[in-house]
Amino acid sequence: MLLLRQPGKGAVLTADSTFELEASLMNGDNLACGAALSLKRAKNPISVARAVMENTEHFCLVGEEAEELAVRSRNLEMVEQEYFYTKRRHDQLLQSKETDSIVNDHDLEQPQKEIAIAKNDFIQNENKFGTVGCVCWYKGHVAAATSTGGMTNKMPGRVGDSALIGCG
Repeated sequence: MLLLRQPGKGAVLTADSTFELEASLMNGDNLACGAALSLKRAKNPISVARAVMENTEHFCLVGEEAEELAVRSRNLEMVEQEYFYTKRRHDQLLQSKETDSIVNDHDLEQPQKEIAIAKNDFIQNENKFGTVGCVCWYKGHVAAATSTGGMTNKMPGRVGDSALIGCG
C-alpha cells in the first residue's frame, strides 16, 4: 500500500539567511535537458528546469532570467522568500553557524552522529550524502530529475553538482 503525505515545503538557508534552489531534468528519448540554478522565487524549481528544456535552445539558465522565462513561457508561480522559511531550517542555520560549518540538510536532524562538516575538511569527508532525485521509466522511455536547496550555511551563489547536467 502506497501512503501519500502532504507535499512539504521549505529549504535550507544560505550563510546570509536567503534561499537559493536548483534543479535539472533530462529526457532519455531525445537527450533534451534543462537546468535552473540560483533560483530565489520559483515555487517549484523542477518546473523552471523544464521550461528551460522545452522553451530555449540552452540547457541551463541562472537566477532571475530563469525565473522570468518560467513565468513568460509556462506561467509558473513565483513566491516570496518567506514561502520557503521553516523554523527547523532556521534553527539548523543557527546551529551550523555556531560550529562554523556547512552541513547537509539532514545531518542536523541526527544529533547522535557527527553532524558538522568543518569547512576545511569538507572535500575530504567520506560521509557526504547526495541529493535524492527521480528516475522514471515508462514503456521504454526514461527521464531523470533532481532538485535541491543545497547545503545549510552555504556561501550565497554556490551551486552544487546535483543540478548540473552530467555531474550529479
